[in-house]
Amino acid sequence: GNEYFGKQDHGRTGLILKVTAADAIKLSNNLEANDNLSDIRQTPTPHVLLADDHDIYRVGLSSILQAGSRAVVFCEACSFDDALDHLAASPIEIAIFDLDMPGMNGPETLRQVRIIYPNVTMIIVSACTDQAIVTAALAIGVDAYISKSTSLPTMVHKIWSTHSNRQRQTQTAVAGAERNS
Repeated sequence: GNEYFGKQDHGRTGLILKVTAADAIKLSNNLEANDNLSDIRQTPTPHVLLADDHDIYRVGLSSILQAGSRAVVFCEACSFDDALDHLAASPIEIAIFDLDMPGMNGPETLRQVRIIYPNVTMIIVSACTDQAIVTAALAIGVDAYISKSTSLPTMVHKIWSTHSNRQRQTQTAVAGAERNS
């Protein structure tokens, strides 16, 4: 099901992103060596939407996600409206949203995204760790809620494993529908 990954940050917000290219490659190699994510790496190049109003965060996360041998196509949005435009125009498979950006009015804003794009892996990566907001996001169908205070290796693992789980659920649902028709 839907999951929350993070830790309470007791008032601290934001993310300090200090990762060199060598660290990013090492991180990717560690994930490949330590995690059973081979099914993800064998899938076609995923299209990922990064929706966050902070340029440095989008650039940093995209660098980490494509480190090593991982090929990823990115669309970047700095507002919720830009994110909707990318979802409509591109074959997005993973949409990563920050809750604190122009046009975003909390997790409820994402309800229509889930309805219109049911097969998109929808993930929130946010500095907000308020349990009521996390619960509301998961209730409307967000696949994962990850705190920005989560370690980078854990964050990357959770993004890819959440997408892998979503793909398996979709394939199972399609196979079930085909058997029933």
